[in-house]
Amino acid sequence: MTCELQITSGFHSGAMARLSDQITVIGSSDACDLVLSDEGIAARHMSLERARGSLALTALDADVEVVGKGLVPAGHRADIPHNATVRLAATDIQVESTRADFMSSLPELPQIRFPRYSPAVLAVACVPMAFAAFALTPNTTSIDGQDAPGALASQMPPEPTAEERLEAAIALFETKLEASGIDTVHLAPRDGVVVATGTVFQANTDAWHQLERWFDGAYAGQIAMVNNVSGTANPPSIDPPAIQSVWQSDTPFLTIDNSRYHEGATLPNGWVLASIGPAAASFEYDNRTIEIRY
Repeated sequence: MTCELQITSGFHSGAMARLSDQITVIGSSDACDLVLSDEGIAARHMSLERARGSLALTALDADVEVVGKGLVPAGHRADIPHNATVRLAATDIQVESTRADFMSSLPELPQIRFPRYSPAVLAVACVPMAFAAFALTPNTTSIDGQDAPGALASQMPPEPTAEERLEAAIALFETKLEASGIDTVHLAPRDGVVVATGTVFQANTDAWHQLERWFDGAYAGQIAMVNNVSGTANPPSIDPPAIQSVWQSDTPFLTIDNSRYHEGATLPNGWVLASIGPAAASFEYDNRTIEIRY
């Protein structure tokens, strides 16, 4: 028996590929073995591996749904039946065990790559596989009784709660922010969504937009992001504010550059007036705190 992949929805609907005995990585990155250009496909979305008669699916950069079975969260691995449909964002891939004599009749095309954005065509990297693309009528293979819904439950990790999925999304987003060199954006959960706050300097604008597109693609229809991030041309001055005068009362304030600031106010250069004490005032910005004595 051999394993065949059929794309049954999306840009590449109607394409077919034979699964190799090695690990096959599927995603939107050109480095993947099977490259899909559909909206919502993560760079390295998932991998499939045939080993000792079983078929193992690993969700890499994003969650993968095994239709009728459950969800494999990003970073988890599960054994799936040989006749199953997996869903990557809005793209369905049907995995079928197929008779070897039928598959042997397919032409050997070990080094073919189709135009990436052509509808109903699969973009395939040069890997040790044999590929063939036909016009197909999308269909869904029935699952044997032994593979009925729930049979996979003992093999798959428990489906995460909404709160756990939100925390995992934030943790992954924070890792990507750090890798991009952006340390001025802060993420927090609120009412089931990710709230992003902070500023992005001009030098990091492209990297931030790439992360926005990654998040929208990886979590489309699952987790929303409230974007309260603003852009700024230059980092704020680290020079301490020059205090002109101090007014001590029930509602104290400082005068800086001929403007009045109360506790909690944000200065034009980004510093936040954290507190006004009897002998000093403290200012905060991006996890930094300074104290200026009068």
